Amino acid sequence: MNNISVNMEGLGDKISNIQNISNRVSGVGNKLATIRSGLDSDVKYRQNIDGKLRNLCREINNLEKSINRTSEFINQAITAYADVEKKLMDSFNEINEEPKADIIDLTDKIEEYYLSLSSKIADIFGVIQSTIKSSIAHLIDFFDKDSDEVITNKQPKQEDALISMPKFEGILTYDNNKYNEYVKLMQQRLNELGYRDSRGNPLAIDGYFGDRTLEAITKFKENNKLWNFGEYEGKVGETTWEYLFVKAEPIVINKPEEEKVQEKVQDKPKVENSTRKYNNPSYDEIVNYIEQYCDEIGLPKDIGLAIAWTESRMTQYEGDNLANSNENKNKNGQVTSTDWGIMQLNDKSWSDKYDFEHIRNDWEYNVRCGLDVALNRYNEAIRRNESNIPRATYSGYNTWSNIDRYRTEKDQRDINFYTYYKSKPWETMITNEQPKIDNNHDNQQETKINTNSNYNMVDTTSWNAVKPLYTYDSGPRTPEAYNKLIDQFNVESNPRYVPRGGATYCNIYAWDISIAMGVELPRFVEINQKGNLEDATGKAIGRNLKKGYILYQDAKNATATELNANRLAIWLDAQGENYGWKEITPEEAQKRANEGYMTISCIDESPSIGHVQVVRPTPDGSDYNSEKGVYLAQAGGSSSISNGLYFKDKYKSEKYYNRYKFYTHD
Repeated sequence: MNNISVNMEGLGDKISNIQNISNRVSGVGNKLATIRSGLDSDVKYRQNIDGKLRNLCREINNLEKSINRTSEFINQAITAYADVEKKLMDSFNEINEEPKADIIDLTDKIEEYYLSLSSKIADIFGVIQSTIKSSIAHLIDFFDKDSDEVITNKQPKQEDALISMPKFEGILTYDNNKYNEYVKLMQQRLNELGYRDSRGNPLAIDGYFGDRTLEAITKFKENNKLWNFGEYEGKVGETTWEYLFVKAEPIVINKPEEEKVQEKVQDKPKVENSTRKYNNPSYDEIVNYIEQYCDEIGLPKDIGLAIAWTESRMTQYEGDNLANSNENKNKNGQVTSTDWGIMQLNDKSWSDKYDFEHIRNDWEYNVRCGLDVALNRYNEAIRRNESNIPRATYSGYNTWSNIDRYRTEKDQRDINFYTYYKSKPWETMITNEQPKIDNNHDNQQETKINTNSNYNMVDTTSWNAVKPLYTYDSGPRTPEAYNKLIDQFNVESNPRYVPRGGATYCNIYAWDISIAMGVELPRFVEINQKGNLEDATGKAIGRNLKKGYILYQDAKNATATELNANRLAIWLDAQGENYGWKEITPEEAQKRANEGYMTISCIDESPSIGHVQVVRPTPDGSDYNSEKGVYLAQAGGSSSISNGLYFKDKYKSEKYYNRYKFYTHD
């Protein structure tokens, strides 16, 4: 028997070495994950850096798992070998004379088999070394032949259990898009045995082999020591099926914890001082939850947050016990489906996969389901090597199959999403929404800012009045409030102000801010000289043209005109003071802006194109500097659009600066 002995102590040392290698691989993976999480969002998606890092982290994690499985396999092989060697030695000791022919044949066969096993064990370490240098696949191939037999060598089958076991042939694999009756049976059985997803929730019995089903079956295979790496990882074959329905024992569920989960679903506490209506959770609570779940599933946080914002402004309920909903109708006006909750999940598309009673009433479940859909589309965008991963993810989320819509169609939803993705309006919602005046004021009051849930600040039909997220309500003017109302429009990235068709939109930008500030500039004014469209010297009509007025469509008889930049400058000079717009000096303009009052500058360049600017508070609150000019925000030509610059840093001409007029409104 000496020629089939194995150095067990030496094998133990090798196992220790393998564990050290596993620890080092784990350390590398953790460092990569830290680097990935620390990347700026603009860097992450340049040339798909985040996707590549994510895939690399997964590969390292898989390598670590495979190495650990190898160590476990060797341990089991050592135990099996020791048991057989002992039995063989006992058998030989019982034989005093030469063994009979049938015993000789038997021992020869056993000896031959274990010589082969011994050789394989000795070769394992060379395979591991080459695996780390190249690919773990080589090691998987080495064990494929005998792994199932070695690892799953359990108790004999029970005939009665086998008879009642659902018949199954083939292999079940991860596929989030394909319905399968066997998957439905598997989900039901996993629930019966007490297996849950990574968050401790029972599986939806929907017949789709998705992320949560994968989490539960992975845990099941690990608990029952079933082979679960390499080509077998996450797959369910006949052996696993038999364990599910015949051999596996239910796991113990911590009842108190499960009760806590149910309590959390039924009675979700609101964040203290939340002012949202209809028991909607606070923005802070929703944002934190989305960020946490995105971390768990590997979806970039800003993508998940921007989808939730684009779809519903993070609103689950639109009335007492009434879920936020949006009906979809066909050409005949018939309702064909409805989108629900924060993530606006469509009941026609997803009713077979998700529980829509929970979708409507459980905002956390709504968010998780929506983010799972987003993750699927995010991975697909990476697989397709899309040029803009965030935009492709949202196009896929919104259409499922049309993942390239963002670059093949000019869909306003894609534009809105990317605007929110870059501007992150949810961050503003979490901050104090009611700026206060200086504490040194004797009669302390609050500046009240309204938050509007039904807002739209990216409408590219410029003559439509804007619907701001924030509007001034009452109280003292403050620079903090003024800055907030200006910044919400994100002039540098907002499609509403992008030059197109030869037109620029500096006057629209000033109009939008004046609406938010509660001092709206008129869109239409009366003409004093009938038929002269440039005679913008009449009374203000407002944003909507009243009956009886004639516009440029009949220029000879026109009685009203629409204010472009030139005409706005003309009107302010002629009528501004009658409507609260007082002309002031540049120095006074900066002082007024620093105090929080709406202030603009404009120039009439007829017959060329005029210009309108918004004077805003200086970044550090400093007084007017004649060498720099006023501090302003403006739309206009592509090279001129800015959310903050000093006039003379952009326009060097003192003569040009002196031609501007400045106006302010209380």
